[in-house]
Amino acid sequence: MLTSSQLGDFLSIARERLRSGKRIPIEGGGTWDTRVRKFFYDEMFEILKEEFGVDNPNEYLYVEGRNRLRGEKRVKLFGSGLYPDAVIKFDDAMVAIELDAGQAGRPSGSRIKTALAKAGILGLTGCFQSIYVFFFIYHGEPSDYERMRDEELEKKVLDFYEKNLSTYLILI
Repeated sequence: MLTSSQLGDFLSIARERLRSGKRIPIEGGGTWDTRVRKFFYDEMFEILKEEFGVDNPNEYLYVEGRNRLRGEKRVKLFGSGLYPDAVIKFDDAMVAIELDAGQAGRPSGSRIKTALAKAGILGLTGCFQSIYVFFFIYHGEPSDYERMRDEELEKKVLDFYEKNLSTYLILI
C-alpha cells in the first residue's frame, strides 16, 4: 500500500536515482520523450518494488506509452486530450509528473517556463493533488539552475505555482 505520507520520501529517492549519473542522451534513437519515459518507468518501477515493497508497481505507476492509467477519465481542454507524462497513484492521492529537458549547449530557461506552464494547466484541472516537473539539465549542472531560485522574480513565480497550482519544479 502506497500512501501520500510517503510522497516526500518517494520524490527524494526518485530525484537522487534520476541524478545518479545515468543520463538520457539528448539525441539518439527515437525521440527524447520516448527514451525518457522508458528510463523513468524503469527507474520508478524499481523504486516502488525495492524501496516501498510494492508487489505490482503497475497498480501505482502510469507512464505515457508504457502502460495505461486504469479507470481514470481523461480531461479535454480546447478540444484535445490533456494528460501528464506520468502519474503516481497513492491510495489517497494522485500525483502528476511532467518530464522535460533543456537542449544541449543552450540555456534552459525558456524550456523550464514552458514545462511549468503545461504542468500548471494540469493543476487547474483539479485531477491531481500535486504536479511535479522533473526537468533534466543538459546545459550546465542542476546546481547552476538551483541558484536561479534565489532570484526575486524566479522565487515569486515558483511560489505562485506551488501555492496556487500545487506545481513544483525538480531539477535533474
